[in-house]
Amino acid sequence: MLRQRLFKKYFLATAFIVLFSLTVMMVIMVFAFSNNIADSNYATLNKTCSSISDFVAVAVENPASHNGEREIYYIMKNLADFSDIDVYFTDPTGTIRVCACEKWGADALCDHSGSILPPNFIERAKESAFHEVGTLDLYRTPHYVAA
Repeated sequence: MLRQRLFKKYFLATAFIVLFSLTVMMVIMVFAFSNNIADSNYATLNKTCSSISDFVAVAVENPASHNGEREIYYIMKNLADFSDIDVYFTDPTGTIRVCACEKWGADALCDHSGSILPPNFIERAKESAFHEVGTLDLYRTPHYVAA
């Protein structure tokens, strides 16, 4: 009888320690995984921004060899489809001129066309490349944003 109670005590203590340890490890893994996903998303956004910026810079320097907004759209669309992201091309005031969505590809207009991004976002984008989580006044919920 005494052995059974002692066994129960040790068993419960051991079970508690094991469950507590597993819970702590799972919490640590969730945070690590979450940070890894965020870093991966930011890296993808930054690479996409860089690729589109490079292409637009070449197109602006040599407009005769490029097809304007239509060619920019196809580059953006391919990168957006590959990365599963939304991509917008704006003028210096922040007005969206080209969107990588299907609707813009069909009509050269979409729900985003003519939308104006927040001035503070445009100013920060002009200063240097950056990334954050925000809505850009386009989304209801926060998204990863890079410029």
